[in-house]
Amino acid sequence: MPAAVDSQVRIREMAVDDLDAASALSRAVRWPHRLEDLAVMLQVGQGVVAEDETGLVGTAMGWRYGEETATLGMVIVRSDRRRQGIGRRLTEEIMGRLGDGAIFLNATQDGLSLYKSLGFKAVGMIHQHQGAAFTAPMPRLRKDERVRPMSASDAEAVARLDKAATGKERATVLKAL
Repeated sequence: MPAAVDSQVRIREMAVDDLDAASALSRAVRWPHRLEDLAVMLQVGQGVVAEDETGLVGTAMGWRYGEETATLGMVIVRSDRRRQGIGRRLTEEIMGRLGDGAIFLNATQDGLSLYKSLGFKAVGMIHQHQGAAFTAPMPRLRKDERVRPMSASDAEAVARLDKAATGKERATVLKAL
């Protein structure tokens, strides 16, 4: 059972000024998010942070995709502040901000019991592979095929393809990327 939540922990909206500390939390749990990634995540979504007298101790972020779907993620609590109800408070706060509709997330083993207690159900498994980026060779093209750089005029077609693949309205995210 988690310890009582420290009354000195304050939950508030995430700001751009919080991204350095959020990045440090992400690195501490060996997640691959760069500062630039977090900036885009905040630009296209929203976040909340938990802080105490020592600074930032937790984060949670969320993204709406149309009226019916959202995702949440970046739920991180500093290792010395875990099992104190902070992750639950952050998750409940971001869920409230995301509103009605289906909320999806990719959970780590560490967070699984929290998410199950909040009503989430497992629907599959994701395997994440991290490593250095490399340059892929150009594929062999058939006679009638060609490759060209994507441009702004492709945005609508890419959004349609993405919605067909994911079921989510992610045009805002795609534009930011």
